Formats: sequence, structure tokens, C-alpha cells
Amino acid sequence: MSSAVVAASLLILSLGDNTGSSAHFWCPKTEDGLCETSGEDVFSLGEMRDFVNRTQSLAGTFVNQLVDPSTIKNKVLAGYQGWDGARSTWDHWSDHGVPGPTDYHFEMVPQMGEYPSGALHNTNFKYNGNGKTVPLYENVAEGVVDLHFNWMKTYGLDGVLLQRFISECVNPGKALTQRNKILEQVDAAAAKHGRVYAMMWDMSGGSAQWDTDIKNDWKNYVKKYTSSKQYLKENGKPVVCIFGIGLTDRQQAKPSMSLALIRWLQAQGLYVIGSGPYYWRTDGHDSASGFDAVHAAFDAIMPWAVGRYNNVNDFQKKVPQIQGDAKLTSSRNQGYAPIAYAGYSYHDSNKINFIKRNAGQFFKAQIDTFLAMKGTTFYYIAMFDEVQEGTAIYKFAANEAESAKGAEFVTASIDGVECPGDFYLTMAGQYAAAAKNGQTLAPTPAQIVV
Repeated sequence: MSSAVVAASLLILSLGDNTGSSAHFWCPKTEDGLCETSGEDVFSLGEMRDFVNRTQSLAGTFVNQLVDPSTIKNKVLAGYQGWDGARSTWDHWSDHGVPGPTDYHFEMVPQMGEYPSGALHNTNFKYNGNGKTVPLYENVAEGVVDLHFNWMKTYGLDGVLLQRFISECVNPGKALTQRNKILEQVDAAAAKHGRVYAMMWDMSGGSAQWDTDIKNDWKNYVKKYTSSKQYLKENGKPVVCIFGIGLTDRQQAKPSMSLALIRWLQAQGLYVIGSGPYYWRTDGHDSASGFDAVHAAFDAIMPWAVGRYNNVNDFQKKVPQIQGDAKLTSSRNQGYAPIAYAGYSYHDSNKINFIKRNAGQFFKAQIDTFLAMKGTTFYYIAMFDEVQEGTAIYKFAANEAESAKGAEFVTASIDGVECPGDFYLTMAGQYAAAAKNGQTLAPTPAQIVV
């Protein structure tokens, strides 16, 4: 397919999950409906192996004992879903019941050895290595959130933006109860482990009254947590983020009501981040028209990047776009955060290991560029625990022995080089340390073989 045809067929793909919310993945579409790429990066096994070894040699050297919650500047934050088991034991793990080879809704098998036994439920999967039953966790169970925040401390990640789907927060029920419990647990775990957190409302699936729903959620549930010890602030203002405003497929967010909501939240004394269209500044593609005043009103902009580029070569072509974003936001005293992600997979649409991690090379290219770029305020990683779309950076199966039989899953070593299951946590911690020190990471980037 020619580049002209590809450019003409850009669109938003709304990949529904088993709860009705949608994946935030965008790509050019081929005639058969699959995502078009410009080819794959070519890294030799030796290059990848050398990078893994050098990165691992620095593991554990960038641990933060206490993260300063008074500013978002130079922080590296990850998205935290906390949604597994939200409506039922297997919500987000499967579509219809106990997960097994014929019914599952996740792309990576988490490493389960450190989870509290009371949080685990047995699946119909068996491990490839020892044949034992694979358990999975229920996020709201005691100790799960605490373990995740303990990992953040151990590896040096600053904290998270906690995802909160406004569609789940309208009516009382298990989903709202679970979301509120996760919020309570995140608040406690952040204080215990010296991490920071802030709220990120996602308007996916929201009604025509989504703005009123956010206001009510703020007043009824979220507001009381913003005075907590480790709730993230900027210039004394508690930080909140809204995902979806300005995207072409979030049509319930009209420009006038979006602007009014931002002003209302700011009147509550909040620092408001907008995360949505990647092409918010240049229009077109995933960006709806008429939102210039809305984007200008945010205190910070965080364009959604997942799927907007598929490999290192594609990413390098987007660097001028990112630099232009940072230049404009800096000129009008807005904050700016680029988003890095480690890879992507979605077997429900035949995209297994679709955006390859290449033993961290894809993630590293983004990190290096963002650290060297002028005009960035803070940094975001999508996502900490998103195994349903294969972007997770927390501990997951290192290799096939640690993965499950009967289905194809992403492992840390899937691209031909042995990587430990905590490799992306190690990279995230080094990213956070470098962001604070104004440095690029110590391991030099591997070169692409062309």
C-alpha cells in the first residue's frame, strides 16, 4: 500500500473490551481492516542482548525512598487501571467466566508469586513449565494495590495517575464500590510507600451528561482525597486529568461544555491536565475540530500516543510533532507530558505482539527522546498494569515456561532475547531517576540496523 493510500485511510479504531469501554488505539487501516505499519525495526540479537545486560547492571540503583508530592515537574507517572475483577471475579480477565484457552481477555500472564494468597483465583490455564494451575488476582482484594505500590518504590517509579471511568461512577453498584475501594487503597499505599498519585477521569462510555457526572464524582468521592499526604499537587493545586476531550470518537464532549468543565474544575482550585488527541495542535486524524480554546485552557497537555506509531522508525518521524507540541505549550505557560509505551498486543483483533518491544528498544527510543527534549514538564507511561492491551510494565511472564499453555501470550522474552519479568519496571525506574537528574539514561541506545 502506498503512503498516500495509508494517509488517506487514517482512522480511530475503537477496540471494545468485555466491559464496553474501548481501547485507545489508533492506526492506519489496510483494506482487510488490519493496521498498516511501515515495516519492523531490525535489531540484532546481540544488540538487544547487550542492551538488556547493561540495563540490568543498573537495576536497583535508582530507588526513591520518598517522592515529593508538591510538584508534578520531572515526575515519571504510569497509568494504573486497578480494574481486574471490577464487576465480577473475572472482569477484564475473560469475557464469559473462568479464563482458559478458549475464553480469556488478557495478553500477558502476570508473575503471581508475590501476590497474597487471599487475592488469587484459579483459572483453567496451566503453566507451560510445571503444569500447575495459573492463578490470577482480584485487584480490590487486600494487599494487591499495596504490592503494586511496593514495586513502584522498589524500582523507583514516582507514582501513578489512577484511572477512573466516569461511566462506572454514575450509579451505585459493584463497579463504583470497587472504584472507590481502589481509590482508598491507592491513597493508603501511596502514603505507605512514599509514592504519589492523582486522579485521571476517563470519559469513555460516558453519557451526554459526562461533565455533570465528573463534577458529582469530584464532590462526592474524589475531593476528600486531594488533601492526603501523597496526593500530587502543582503550585499547591491538586492535580486531576481528563482523558477523551477533543477525540473524534468522544462526540459527547462538545467544545463549549468541555471548556466550561475545565473552568469549573480550575475554580475548585485544581490543576487540570487534558489527555486526548495526538494531533490536538495540528488537527485531523484523531482530533475533532473546534477545540483550540479547550486545549489552550488546560493547565497541561498529555497527547495520547498508544498506537500512533508502531516502531522506532515510525516514532522518529513523529518527533517533530512532539517538539512542536512542547514548543507551543511552553510559549503559553502550559505543562506538557509526552507518553511512552512499551509495546502493544490485542489478540481479539489478531494483533498479537503487534507493536514489538524488541527487548526494550522501542520503549528506550521514546524515553531517550523525551529526556533530551526541551519543554517537557513531566512524563507518562502507558500503562502500569494494562495486560488487557499488552502495554503493561509491571512483572509478567519472563518466558514461555512462566506463561500459560493453550494460548499465545506476550512474554518479556518474546522477541528472541531473554529478559527478566521485571525488566520494564527496571527501565521505568531508571527513566524516573534520569528525569530528576536532567540526564539521558546510562545505557546508550542501540543502533538500528538498516
